[in-house]
Amino acid sequence: MILGQTSPYTRRRSVFTAADCWGAAVAHHDLLKAALRYGAVDDVHLFTESASTYTGGGVDLKAVQELRDETGPDKVQIKGVEELPALCETNPYVLIADIGNFGSLALARRYNGDRSYPICCVVHAVSGPAALPQYLSMLLLGRSFDSLVVTSTAARRALEEMFALTSDLLGNGTGPIPGSKIPIARIPLAVEDSFLHPVDRIACRNIFEIDPTAVVLLYLGRLSADYKADLEPLIRAFADLKKNNARLLLLVAGWDAQDSYRNTLENIARSVGVGNSLRIISNFPYFAKPLLYSASDVFVSPVDNIQETFGLSVLEAMACGLPVVVSDWSGYRDLVEHGQTGFLVPTLWNSDAGLRCSKAAALWRPPGAERYLAERTVVDCSALEHYLNLLTGDKDLRGTIGDRAKRHVRANFSWEVVVKQFRDLWTNQLGQMAHQADGPTPTRKLDLNAIYEHFASDQIDRKKVSIAPAGLHLLTSASAGLPLLTSASGGQAVRGPAWSSAQQMLRILESCREGPCSVDDLEGKQGPCSDTVSWLLKKGYLKVV
Repeated sequence: MILGQTSPYTRRRSVFTAADCWGAAVAHHDLLKAALRYGAVDDVHLFTESASTYTGGGVDLKAVQELRDETGPDKVQIKGVEELPALCETNPYVLIADIGNFGSLALARRYNGDRSYPICCVVHAVSGPAALPQYLSMLLLGRSFDSLVVTSTAARRALEEMFALTSDLLGNGTGPIPGSKIPIARIPLAVEDSFLHPVDRIACRNIFEIDPTAVVLLYLGRLSADYKADLEPLIRAFADLKKNNARLLLLVAGWDAQDSYRNTLENIARSVGVGNSLRIISNFPYFAKPLLYSASDVFVSPVDNIQETFGLSVLEAMACGLPVVVSDWSGYRDLVEHGQTGFLVPTLWNSDAGLRCSKAAALWRPPGAERYLAERTVVDCSALEHYLNLLTGDKDLRGTIGDRAKRHVRANFSWEVVVKQFRDLWTNQLGQMAHQADGPTPTRKLDLNAIYEHFASDQIDRKKVSIAPAGLHLLTSASAGLPLLTSASGGQAVRGPAWSSAQQMLRILESCREGPCSVDDLEGKQGPCSDTVSWLLKKGYLKVV
């Protein structure tokens, strides 16, 4: 069996490349290497537009050489896409794809007989309306011997919702057509524990010039509020923790385009008095990952974005023996055993915002819907701070939970274990060519609540909220005539969202000071305000009762 791929291969150990920017790229590179290392396939062929005139293109020759050095000089070959039809006549191929290039691979296959090769499409994010052409191509061109691999339970449910909508659209008012012919398999991503494992802590701290006596909280992931996580609540929680533990250091590491988010985070840290206790390391090479994890004590990820459906960095941290504090969100809850290998922080979904976004999302360019929904998704600030306080204050607890996390990953999420599931899937794809499509699905319309609200622990409109100490401070300051709360374009220390006003925020805080209120209670007094309630909860000015 030969594994083929048309996506670029660019990973290099000592250089920051495109392969380090997105979790999907990291996973695809890891999968190719694991498939060869553990004998799941015989060879890997990397297809480029023209092998005969190949000069670099989408495949980094130095990166390919590194892969060959690790897996064998003849195991990785570069081929031109024009060679694929002839090669398929004499070799059993499985083509690896993502949602973006499934359609092109399936369309190309039609001209050479649909049974030329099966496609294994690994779904890393369930995108909304912008990805509609990809979902349509799967319904129209997918075959029963293809496969869709989702990495989490939440991703499967979201993908099924998107297929139901797409199927209904294709029915054009006459009822839905049969759903996707492609079977959906849930196989997690994994880590290579020969690479990601604890390294000497003091040596790693020396490399990054970190105080050996510090207690280090690490966030490692893409640095983007639009596509990953709003880190302001984390910095504010860290500032509160710092008051009782001067040894705390917050280490933030990840890909940051033009270091744009770095400036935002540094400004926030300065405004809450922890500017000297925040360290940001951006755009680091691949080999530095285990060093960053090993230099740290606790991993934290308050992710709030629908783009996140798995959480590879969570696995990486656990593999390196770190206890984790992460959002109870999407695929994260498949990875973390609450109280055993880490802690899951409750999250709240805003269904009013989801309905409004459903009506407009098709008109927005990415990351319009992702940003809109993330700004209105709440990660419980008080719970985040509570779990971080537990771990930062108890070295023995960190060690116990970190050891459990490491064993959990090795037993269930190492590539040596997971790649066997892929091997069985690919073998089955090559042998099963006549699977029938499922029956018709009910009529659907785009409903982002149905697709995504289950990512969160609960909904805001089911909760009552009351004022938090930070909100009481804002009210006190406002009554004293201090302009601490302004719009997003203002220059004061506390900036509200562009879609709300300082007056509305203060009115909500005043109402909640009088006693716990539901969103319905507040809207009965002030009109639509669930978005503002979300923001006040998200930033820690309100709290859930």
